[in-house]
Amino acid sequence: MSTKSDNLKAILEQVAAHQGLPLERAMSLPPAAYTSPAFFDHERRTIFDSEWLCVGHVDQIRAPGDYVAVNLLGALLVMVRGEDGVVRVLSRVCRHRWTEVVTGAGNTERFICPFHAWTYRLDGSLAAAPLTDRRADFDMEAHCLPALNTEVWQGFVFVNFDDDAEPLAPQLTGLEPTVAPNDLANMRIAGVFEYDCAFNWKIIAETFMESYHHIGAHASTLQRHFPAAGTWAEDPDPRFTVLHNPTADNVPVSAGFGLTLPPIPGLDDTRRREFITLHVFPFHLFTLLPDQAIWFCIDPQAPDRTKLRTHLLVPPSTYDDASLKPAVDAAVAALDTINQEDITVDTLQQQGAASRLAELGPLVHLEKANWGFADYLRGRVTG
Repeated sequence: MSTKSDNLKAILEQVAAHQGLPLERAMSLPPAAYTSPAFFDHERRTIFDSEWLCVGHVDQIRAPGDYVAVNLLGALLVMVRGEDGVVRVLSRVCRHRWTEVVTGAGNTERFICPFHAWTYRLDGSLAAAPLTDRRADFDMEAHCLPALNTEVWQGFVFVNFDDDAEPLAPQLTGLEPTVAPNDLANMRIAGVFEYDCAFNWKIIAETFMESYHHIGAHASTLQRHFPAAGTWAEDPDPRFTVLHNPTADNVPVSAGFGLTLPPIPGLDDTRRREFITLHVFPFHLFTLLPDQAIWFCIDPQAPDRTKLRTHLLVPPSTYDDASLKPAVDAAVAALDTINQEDITVDTLQQQGAASRLAELGPLVHLEKANWGFADYLRGRVTG
């Protein structure tokens, strides 16, 4: 019989014990990896502080001056497109006495602190600091808004808290043939849902990347059209996993599923008969369908709490066609339905992981992508 412990060394030993096991003998991560504050803090140090983390999409900031306030791991940030067209992610905390210089989203020429009117340009440089001329040591250039290491890949905006991190794009060249036909950088966001989830961030990633749960959580929705037994994952890459979800009877996705959005031009016949889910480690999750895409944006808050935003993206031609709005709205509503089905079982899983009787569980072949993710995580947290 097992009991729960927040002893980090013991948890790491249990994690490491299953490193590299073949899928036929693979086990889940230990339940404490989802409930332990010490393990969550260790993940912050060994993963979050040095990995590329997605915070947005270029559709949110298409024009110079467009900005969106975002939060990530306790950092108050603003994603902005500068007058030079460059996408930056800056701290939105004033360098004077920490007031937020901007909230929400919009378009602006300057960020002006509402407290003492310190004013920042869109590149984060300090443009004005009233009455600081009486300080002989005051240096305008020394009080810019800190800028995070930022990279745009396939339209998604990533940041890294490590200024010396290796560039992201070269690590994802293996995904380019799969992702490029969907032209994600030009897609438009047609709907957004925000959820305050009472479960660990890894539970979201793992549920997203296995369709075994179609049998239970989605018995009356996805299972009817994308049966669990037919799904399959590619061999894991050190940086990502890919899961294929073919349709029942190998028919086109648009046939019989109530989906009336025009297909994306140029997709081959195989891509018209499946949807693909992708996981760029540690927690960038997105789905490619023949007519749309879905993107999950994750902000881990605590071992048992995660902020989640899900987005439906469609091609510009679909977004701009007023006659398609009812169909787009239906697709947005369907996304929330599927999300709620997942949230129900994910909440139950978190509660079960906290039980003193919870132990490691065996993975089945349909959880191959999670096997790859678990090995990635084991490697990161154990060094």
